[in-house]
Amino acid sequence: MQLPGKSFLHQFHCGIACSPDDFEFFEDECARGVTSSVRTDFRTPVQLLHGFGLLSISNESPSFLFRLTTALTDYMAFISNSGLQKVYTTAKAGWSALKLKSQKVSQFSITETDAFNTLQSAADNAQRTVPG
Repeated sequence: MQLPGKSFLHQFHCGIACSPDDFEFFEDECARGVTSSVRTDFRTPVQLLHGFGLLSISNESPSFLFRLTTALTDYMAFISNSGLQKVYTTAKAGWSALKLKSQKVSQFSITETDAFNTLQSAADNAQRTVPG
């Protein structure tokens, strides 16, 4: 199970890869907590991305940095408040539902350990406790 926060690098890359026309759309998606749908070519070297040029050598650098930071903060705040709680609830239900069925005890032990580790990670990120 992937935690929502792990898509931050993807979101950041989309933000610096946006054309000026797409950047407002990117900001709107971030404000809604939606992973950006702006198409990016991950083979393009970073130094050739539009936003990288704005961050490094442009007179617009302070403005662009402020807008990008605000958009990414909006995105992560939304994820923190809703997505992480959903991941925790899903992980807790998955761990609670485990039953020793027609599988070997050793395989069940591995499955249970994986489910518990996922629950522990989700609980840590959602600032919740793990049931004892």
